[in-house]
Amino acid sequence: MPWDNPLPLTRAWCVFELYACAHTDSNFQVAMTRVETNRFLNGIRNDPSNFFEMLAKVNSKKSTSFHAQDKINIHEAIDRTIGFVAMDGMKFRVFKKWMLVTLNKQINVTESEKETIEHADWLRALGRMHFEQGEFKIAEPYYINCLERFTKILGPDHNSTLIAINNLALLYKVQGSYNKAEPLYLDCLSRTKRILGEDHHDTIVSIHNLADFYHSQGKYEAAKELYLDCFDRFKRMGLNCLERQCQRLGEVHPDTLLTKNCLAMLYDFQGKYELAQPLFQECLQQNIRLLGENHKNTLTVKQSLAVLYTNQGKYHLAEPLCLDCFETQSQIFTLDHQITLSSMSNLSWLYYLQGKYEKSATLYEKCLEKSLIIRGEIHPDTLLLVNNLAIVYKLQGKYQRAEKLFLDCVEKTSKILGADHPNSFSLTNNLASLYKMQGKYLYIWTAVIDLNEYWVIITLIPFQQ
Repeated sequence: MPWDNPLPLTRAWCVFELYACAHTDSNFQVAMTRVETNRFLNGIRNDPSNFFEMLAKVNSKKSTSFHAQDKINIHEAIDRTIGFVAMDGMKFRVFKKWMLVTLNKQINVTESEKETIEHADWLRALGRMHFEQGEFKIAEPYYINCLERFTKILGPDHNSTLIAINNLALLYKVQGSYNKAEPLYLDCLSRTKRILGEDHHDTIVSIHNLADFYHSQGKYEAAKELYLDCFDRFKRMGLNCLERQCQRLGEVHPDTLLTKNCLAMLYDFQGKYELAQPLFQECLQQNIRLLGENHKNTLTVKQSLAVLYTNQGKYHLAEPLCLDCFETQSQIFTLDHQITLSSMSNLSWLYYLQGKYEKSATLYEKCLEKSLIIRGEIHPDTLLLVNNLAIVYKLQGKYQRAEKLFLDCVEKTSKILGADHPNSFSLTNNLASLYKMQGKYLYIWTAVIDLNEYWVIITLIPFQQ
């Protein structure tokens, strides 16, 4: 049985036994031949994402049985109790537990050979497992150790070292440790440019990563310049690159899909929705066929398409996609994962745009509660949630709640980004708008004066005693 296409997990009885194992907290083991075990270990060591791709292909709802009635009975039992999405999430957690044991065993086996690439590979794989589950503090020492060993063994300019630098930078970014992340992103980009050239695909990816980093900090001008540079480079090579990849690798190769998705993002960024939409749709269908409906890449493209529909005002098309992403990710990755929080926030915003304020507020409250625990109270994504929830409260007429959140958001944003930052102006404008709705013109004056932006007063405050 090939480990990356596990036939037993397509059988209804095996799915049921896996559920029973998880429900009773029984010991779970995977039996493979020696040849297949070696193939499995090599596959995970070279690219840990292979493990997630394998699990994403398995869909409990599509499991079959030799006896048709067995399939019906098992499917009815799952649907009546845990549900298929939750079943797949449970399957993921059972395999994750087994996988962690397996990776730790490989690290212990190679412990006596610390100065080898193999040991560094296993450190990277275990770090990646924890990272994908949102366990960032646990992942950090593995990523640091991995980078140190690759640098020592292969040198600072080797591709494996550059990947390790980028992985550590991303880890710091999602934790909000920007002062640690920025020098790593800059170093990675500098080395990639020097080694591979200005217009190499990996260089463009590095530019895009740095742009995303600045965007997450609210440094929109710096991010915009890099995005434009990135998209300009990609535009020069994009269509030709896509055509060459289709000919060389095929329409559904992961590298082809990555390029296609990047091109769709370029069109979306430019507001060329009529060009972006068919590319996103095609990319989504091909990801489903190649990687499965529950794979992270598939869900990412689905979320991108939902955001595109939202930008177009096609809320009836965006809502089912947002709901599907949120429900699937919450079961597979749990509600505490960054990916799930992002999809929850997108769904909350969609409900707000549709005027479904009660649903929007409920989701935003839950999302903010999780974000405060995972990201902290001064993380930009947390502050964005605070602002968005305040806006919903304002529209619901819950002015006291809204005011408290707006004031908190303005204070923290001004302290982090500075009073002159566009975000600080925007948030103060939101607070002034709340005061205006309540007829508190003196409070509007106070809110704006605090930032010394008198010109805003003209647009916000009618002349009134």
